[in-house]
Amino acid sequence: MRFLRNLILLMCWLTCLGLLKYEVVHKAPRTALGRLPGSELAEIADQRVRYRAVTGLQPVDRLLHESQEAYFYYRWLATGKMP
Repeated sequence: MRFLRNLILLMCWLTCLGLLKYEVVHKAPRTALGRLPGSELAEIADQRVRYRAVTGLQPVDRLLHESQEAYFYYRWLATGKMP
């Protein structure tokens, strides 16, 4: 049972790290050296995903929206095509 709990916690932690990395790339300002790698893909993912209030709870809806953007971003990085 402890193994399953640790596995679930690890998956939640990795999901949060992935979302954090996407948000850093997406929201980072332009520097003297230019934008961060992947910023253009994050911008496109942001434009393609519309915000929808699915649950009616603002924090949950925002989390679902940002997670969907991150999914499109990582899918494009991994496969080269946007779903």
